[in-house]
Amino acid sequence: MVFVAAIAQDLTWGDVFGDLIEYIILGITVIVIAVPEGLPVAVVISLAYSVGKMEKENNLVRHLQASEIMGSCTDICSDKTGTLTQNKMMVVTLNVEDNNCESVHEHPVRLVMSDETKGHLARAVACNSTAFISRGEIVTIDENTTSTGVGPWIQRGNRTECALLQMTSDLCDSYLKTRESYPAMGVIPFNSIRKRMTTVVRNEENPDEVFVYTKGAGEIILDLCSGHQVEDGVTVELTAEKKEALHTEIIIKNSLESLRTITLAYKVMPI
Repeated sequence: MVFVAAIAQDLTWGDVFGDLIEYIILGITVIVIAVPEGLPVAVVISLAYSVGKMEKENNLVRHLQASEIMGSCTDICSDKTGTLTQNKMMVVTLNVEDNNCESVHEHPVRLVMSDETKGHLARAVACNSTAFISRGEIVTIDENTTSTGVGPWIQRGNRTECALLQMTSDLCDSYLKTRESYPAMGVIPFNSIRKRMTTVVRNEENPDEVFVYTKGAGEIILDLCSGHQVEDGVTVELTAEKKEALHTEIIIKNSLESLRTITLAYKVMPI
């Protein structure tokens, strides 16, 4: 069109190339202006079309961002809470003072644990947590009498923390009493980078000291520790060989059994 117009109007080649460059600049300007505005709309339309197409294949996607991932799935395994699972967790094994208890609620851990270890365990769980648990109540009505009993635990909050609170309440004292007696002075919440949560509480027996409690992924906390408690609450050096043994015999063993391993640690520091 440009060359035909140039011949008809008797234009010079310089004018033709000048107009051509002007058209190119105008086209680039339109693209630069239109693409940033229209690209999000085009992406949303494309994802919405994909969601509609997957819905016809019985693959319902609620979030557009997940359509690409769900569209590449070949099999979807799901579970309805209340059939296979209860949306509750429970501590099934506990390693304390070098004693490994496979059935926490059946093993007499409360009797063999030293008072010092019991106190640190209670504070490490109760103070370094934001969850709450409470006992339900069961009412039994007979023909002539009405009786009440203690029901199952009701969990509110992070399910892992609720399981630890339940264990502490069964083995030690009430977690609420411990939490009220040792209020937190500072808290570093759990995040995916640190993979641990840390809380600082004052030592009520020695106001010049504080307890720093942390809990998180077993391998992360284990690498930070320099000692571990053995019988009677005595703290001994945590050697490299012992670390390797704990990692192999507890963390890896539990992971192979689809169990989540949580490690609790503490440090006494002056104010």
